[in-house]
Amino acid sequence: MNRIAAALIALSVFVSCSSFIKKEELPLLREYEKGEYVMKQDVKHGEYTAVKGQAVKLLVVTGSEHLKIYVYPADKEVLKADRVLIIYLFEEDFPDSSFNVKTLEQKLSGVVEPKAQQ
Repeated sequence: MNRIAAALIALSVFVSCSSFIKKEELPLLREYEKGEYVMKQDVKHGEYTAVKGQAVKLLVVTGSEHLKIYVYPADKEVLKADRVLIIYLFEEDFPDSSFNVKTLEQKLSGVVEPKAQQ
């Protein structure tokens, strides 16, 4: 029984460490969360809708094999806001199953654009 538990722990550590997004790229993804954006189209997810023209902020969530980007109203706190999933990408969505910023920005630019500075 102890061998099985040890094997499961080792496997979970290995799986959590193997990611198509490298550690060095995580700070770059966090930069997307600092700015404000404007929705280019309506996006509905569940009972919530992000409306075209709405000022939003991004929340980037990464996993070992996926990348999710949510939007939420720019005037709300992230923990109190209703979030809408706008992008859900897997390894297969990137050339050579390897994360790259160019592909992410192409997908992102179809849904949001940086808000003009005032």
